[in-house]
Amino acid sequence: MTTSDTSLMTDRVQGDRHLRLILELDNARLLIKSIDVVDEPVIFPSTLLGNWFARIVKDDSTVTLDSFADPRYGEGLDHSENPLHSPQVLQKGFMTVRVPLARGQPLPKINIKVFDGSGATRPLMPELLKDLSQSTHWGVKLIRSLDDSTLRRHPDWQKVIMAFGETKGLEGGYFEIYLDKSRRFRWRLRRPGGAIVARSGRGYVNREDCERDLWWIKEYSAGAPIQSLDL
Repeated sequence: MTTSDTSLMTDRVQGDRHLRLILELDNARLLIKSIDVVDEPVIFPSTLLGNWFARIVKDDSTVTLDSFADPRYGEGLDHSENPLHSPQVLQKGFMTVRVPLARGQPLPKINIKVFDGSGATRPLMPELLKDLSQSTHWGVKLIRSLDDSTLRRHPDWQKVIMAFGETKGLEGGYFEIYLDKSRRFRWRLRRPGGAIVARSGRGYVNREDCERDLWWIKEYSAGAPIQSLDL
């Protein structure tokens, strides 16, 4: 193991700010709900907080581990034998992954792998992390790999770029996804100075539907012909 691997589970403060990714587990799909920059360091404990974990690699070298409880379980009521709260399996759940970063340094290349260790046939010890991150062993299941290009394609990445002052690529403007007064998702296009030049014609109940149409626009609008309907 490298030095970064042996110190993965050290209880310590990392960075002076971090990326916060909210991930949604919907049946077998893991979706990125939001990405934002939090101006606080991250404290990683010396032990696993749950049997789900994310292995975070920055610039193909620095390795960090973030762990959390199984997002599929909530608190439900079991009235059959016991009036007390008991775990209830849910179809949908959320988890937060934190990526430590540093002020004054450029955004690193980030790759994240999320694993479900609830079916592990042996204890999830830190020294096994390197093998577990590369493939599925001992009943540990890889849920999804989020590579750097996937993160940068997310609409929220524009906010990350602006927070780090990396405005390259924003000269032609940028898209935003927001909630309207009816709590529906919409997109809008802004000039570099912030002026709105286009917005979605309807609201979307699901963010995924809004993102899907937005990415279709980004991919196909540049080559779309102009039709003059006023002549």
